Amino acid sequence: MHRNIQLNELHQLVKTYTTLLEIDIALMAATGKELARTDTVLGQNLFPDLQ
Repeated sequence: MHRNIQLNELHQLVKTYTTLLEIDIALMAATGKELARTDTVLGQNLFPDLQ
């Protein structure tokens, strides 16, 4: 019985961790896209002759 409780708790922890990891990955991807946009805009404004 005690082992089942531990397994259920472990399962919940893994599910929570997975959810948080998915959120982190999505946030990192969004940050990467924003950095790429910022880089493009900065490049166009700082070096307009290179387009």
